[in-house]
Amino acid sequence: MSAEKTIRKVYRILEDVTPLKTDCGLLCGGECCKGDDNTGMILFPGEEKFFENSEEFVIKKTTDGKNILICGGRCNREKRPISCRIFPLFPMIVDGRIYVIDDPRASGICPLIFDEMKLRRSFERKVAKAGKILAENEETGELLRKLTDEISEIISMRQDIFG
Repeated sequence: MSAEKTIRKVYRILEDVTPLKTDCGLLCGGECCKGDDNTGMILFPGEEKFFENSEEFVIKKTTDGKNILICGGRCNREKRPISCRIFPLFPMIVDGRIYVIDDPRASGICPLIFDEMKLRRSFERKVAKAGKILAENEETGELLRKLTDEISEIISMRQDIFG
């Protein structure tokens, strides 16, 4: 399956599921949606095609070659990238299996993480399913593995610092 078809499939899986039954952005004033010219949400390979002609979003390349999507703080929820749809969780690949964790990159901004709020189980299951599909595709799986390595490094550093 092509990366683009993989992205479409993941979008369908995550289409109607959210972390809470209510709009979690009301808890923090949409902190996860606030970016600037240098911060945004990572796009999976093939996903940039869905945003190329958008007036709502800007695609930029990071210094390490990843495409990120920058928005103005509000968007049509149906048009969000995968990184937004799975936030504040992340589907890590460990020994060939998917484990859904609280994304440590969200710990400073997301009250769902730092207040340890209970997320909807259906949301967690869909993020796991999306992770499995991303992992099965060569291109999207490669990025998922790279992000898993980066997140593992963040977790390890935090454990070294805070014990």
